[in-house]
Amino acid sequence: CIHLGGLLLHTIHHREPIALSMITGRKEAPANEGIGSSGIGSGIATLTAVILLIGALFRGYDPRSHTVHVPLAGSLQLPAGDSDHGSAGDDHGYEDDDD
Repeated sequence: CIHLGGLLLHTIHHREPIALSMITGRKEAPANEGIGSSGIGSGIATLTAVILLIGALFRGYDPRSHTVHVPLAGSLQLPAGDSDHGSAGDDHGYEDDDD
């Protein structure tokens, strides 16, 4: 709701329909205000860094101690979860309503 309000205020204040730009990804603007390049190299570098970080997080997880080693940050203690996930008869606090 707040996002839509901001969209409406921006559209009225700047007199530009940006809602369509949010859908299509294109916006009409003077050439000197455009982005010079798409930055494909920086996009690939960011994606590679994210994939490597996710891999490091998975490799650094220790299920016995519920800790994960975060590169450049150290180890974090995770809250211990419920050990009987998906067990028979687990209704997650909901009553069975077969009426």
